[in-house]
Amino acid sequence: MTVTQDELINDIAAKEDVDVMTVRKVFKSAETIIFAHLSSAAPTEKITIKLLRGLSVVSEHIPERTIDRGLFQGYTCPGKIRTKATVTDYYKRKLNEHRE
Repeated sequence: MTVTQDELINDIAAKEDVDVMTVRKVFKSAETIIFAHLSSAAPTEKITIKLLRGLSVVSEHIPERTIDRGLFQGYTCPGKIRTKATVTDYYKRKLNEHRE
């Protein structure tokens, strides 16, 4: 089962008795701000955004490097920003308690 962003927006709007367009604007604004923070990772630091209690996104800068192994002799990998989502053990336990 996949819960889409539209479904989340509609659920939040119904639960909080708020206009759907207001919730949609908040989501769009949050997405823009989160993207700006994650894409601004400096080479010397990780950026961690705690989206929800127990759920976060980490962004770190991977510098350019040269590979000298096998077929890739002298290959230069461009620098990039790597992101990953993490879920805390507390949140996982809470999810499993909710199922019982």
